[in-house]
Amino acid sequence: MQSEIQRQLLMAAATRQGVTITPIEAETLADVLEGYGLSLIIEEDWTIKVHEQRHGREHSADWTSSDIRELVEMAVDLNNEAIVDMTGERDAEPEVLLGLHKDEYILHAMLGKAMRIVPPQLKKYHVGIVINHKIYDDIEAASWTEAESIAQKKWMNGEYGYSDKDFLGIMVTNG
Repeated sequence: MQSEIQRQLLMAAATRQGVTITPIEAETLADVLEGYGLSLIIEEDWTIKVHEQRHGREHSADWTSSDIRELVEMAVDLNNEAIVDMTGERDAEPEVLLGLHKDEYILHAMLGKAMRIVPPQLKKYHVGIVINHKIYDDIEAASWTEAESIAQKKWMNGEYGYSDKDFLGIMVTNG
């Protein structure tokens, strides 16, 4: 973590939510986030913000964490991702993998405390859903360009319907 003061502020912000975290837990939480280019900012009102370091001093995209539980859940997910990535590498350093597993243990202990105190918060998420379809049509035309144009006109006129066999899947995005 950048400083002892930041670690103390994180501990204080968690305590204000009823979750007591130790210095090693605060350090582990911050270190996991920093490993992904994220830093923590504790506001005067004890709000915890997550800042992407690549944005430098620009803070308009900062994510405000409503509670310590949500922050720890994010760190657990990021740490698990790092473990999976590291496990798949042939030349993975055992010491690094051991450190990630140690962090996993610490984060899960902290998450257990947070889950007992802080209930999950329902939020609204802006989710984009892309539905993939593929339809084939035999079009008589003098060229590929003309065939595309005819297909486009048929599409705009609603001449193409969907069936289950046209369905390729759904991709959910963050909007």
